[in-house]
Amino acid sequence: MTEQKKTRKPYKTITDPESNSEIRIFGNHHFIEIEYQIPEWNEENEDQENSYEECFKYKGDYYFLSEFMNIHNKVYNPNPAEWMKEFSGIKGDSYFSGLLIKLNETGEAVQVYYYSC
Repeated sequence: MTEQKKTRKPYKTITDPESNSEIRIFGNHHFIEIEYQIPEWNEENEDQENSYEECFKYKGDYYFLSEFMNIHNKVYNPNPAEWMKEFSGIKGDSYFSGLLIKLNETGEAVQVYYYSC
């Protein structure tokens, strides 16, 4: 008996007209609660009140909101691609893939999506 490989169905597949490439976005729409942890890069200041940052745990790893670029920031991202506008932030793992997040209305939870080109 051969083991069948499970394939994930994308939440959304988009054809980007600017680059003529296909972007696949995977996610399940579940909210993950925001926590406060001390990031590795700030461990030497752990006695200070402001050393804790907002983060969430996704697939066994902690991701800090400060690692994500705000898609709607008019200074650092004045012209986001149309397909990105429904998301709050983006963090690239490589040129071709990364994570997208959507914050809930109160900012206390986040939905996480994986994208690849």
